Amino acid sequence: MMKITFSLLIFVLLGCGSDIGHEATFTSLVVQREVCTLALADDESSDDSEDAAEPEEECERYEINTVLRYQIIEDTEKRVWIKGWSINGSTHRNWLGTRDSDGGFLFERSTTTENEGTGCVKTESQTLSLQFPYGMAGYEDADDVCDHLEGRETITVTTTAGCNESGPGTVRTVRKRWEEDPTCEKNISISFSDVEE
Repeated sequence: MMKITFSLLIFVLLGCGSDIGHEATFTSLVVQREVCTLALADDESSDDSEDAAEPEEECERYEINTVLRYQIIEDTEKRVWIKGWSINGSTHRNWLGTRDSDGGFLFERSTTTENEGTGCVKTESQTLSLQFPYGMAGYEDADDVCDHLEGRETITVTTTAGCNESGPGTVRTVRKRWEEDPTCEKNISISFSDVEE
């Protein structure tokens, strides 16, 4: 039996009680170059000795480039939504975020899945940090759907030993860059769902 726990609840309905302060559509090229895996120490064979070798992160080339068109919506209370961010392969989702200390945007989510039969616990965290590129002061300069935001996205999946019969738990990390799409086509139209996750 699978038990899913959402550790970060962000089910806030967009537009509920607040007016939209800013809204703009952007297009970014999301660049992934590699996937890295770190094997966690096995509790039964762990060595407290100072000579014990630290596990090393192993990275494999796994290139995926995705062109993503998305909306940033900020209300008058400074709450920020991104519509179109890719989550588990689905790009039609809304996520609530915040402004960061540098004036950019920060979006985070985390889910934990537990299998009571095997003892497998899987935690997935996704963090997206975006900012206006050099030369773009803010929303007032975003007058073209091919304008882009740039930043970093990190997806970290941690599993316990019960998820893998052949070894201990692992930490799998996917790092992506958001940057300008030099082949952006303005006439491509997509719709944005109001579904929130």
